[in-house]
Amino acid sequence: MSFNWFHIIHAVMMALAFVTYKAHASDIDANFDGRLEVPSASILFHTRDEMHARRVLGILEQAVQLVGQRLPYSDGKVTAYLYGSDDEMVQGLTTVLGYTPTEVNAVLKVGISEQSNNTLHLHPKTAAWGSFLSHAIVDEHTHGVIQNKYGTGPAKSATWIEEGLTSYIAHEVLVDKLKDFEDTYPERRFKVAFRALIFGDLPKLDDVSTRNQWYSNIIESHEAWNAQYALAYFCVSYLVSNYGFESVLNILSDVKKGLPYKDSLENVTGIALDDFEHSMRISLLYTGVFHLYMKYIALILAGLTITFAMFVYHTRGVRRRKRIGSEV
Repeated sequence: MSFNWFHIIHAVMMALAFVTYKAHASDIDANFDGRLEVPSASILFHTRDEMHARRVLGILEQAVQLVGQRLPYSDGKVTAYLYGSDDEMVQGLTTVLGYTPTEVNAVLKVGISEQSNNTLHLHPKTAAWGSFLSHAIVDEHTHGVIQNKYGTGPAKSATWIEEGLTSYIAHEVLVDKLKDFEDTYPERRFKVAFRALIFGDLPKLDDVSTRNQWYSNIIESHEAWNAQYALAYFCVSYLVSNYGFESVLNILSDVKKGLPYKDSLENVTGIALDDFEHSMRISLLYTGVFHLYMKYIALILAGLTITFAMFVYHTRGVRRRKRIGSEV
């Protein structure tokens, strides 16, 4: 009997929580005086921001279509919130998404977020993002699609894999549509990762595998933020190149079932995490030296060769003069 009463009380509490949540979400919606809709998405905004809202909605409509072709797992209509201030976005992230203070602070710095409940949250500063806005919206919408399919487990315990995959898909589906931005996207990310590797600032994969670690790095500094996104993108590209696109989805599927990402990665690649990471870093080093900075590396090597030749010439000259002096 006590067991049944426990479940009854639990069900009542859950229903009350649901009603409270809905009321709070409705309060957030009431903050806005503008709304636009298309079949796949809607956006809430302040009328002063209508031009930006129309642009966001157009990009989001395209994002749903493009990502749906690559990952046909979209579930339901996307609702976008275009906030008018930091405080309003904090309220929305806390109420609609239930974010912690650390998560809220990180999203405020990033400027955009979407989760599996199909809500896209945008900071007012996104109006100045230019062509980057398209990539960011596709990237964030992909987060929502992935989490609808694989749950929030991968985002919390295999963060670098999900973040790398969303960036990878965003580039893949936009590469023919944003020539001014997308052509150089992989090169930009790879260069950041390569420089971080050379200077010893590239994090270990296990250090960027949880949501808390990821968001803490965003808050810590732009360099740490940039390095982890570059690492995630390069690693997913490396996985896709060597093991196929499905390998990344298989890892996410295993994590959804409760398998640690390290074990799934080993199952997919046939090697342990440490060995995978070692191979990935060698590949990144090779990419940097022979593809990204080949001209600069050649100039540096030429300079070192000339310097060494001059050193040898000078050393021989000194020895010759000493020998002549001793003979005299």
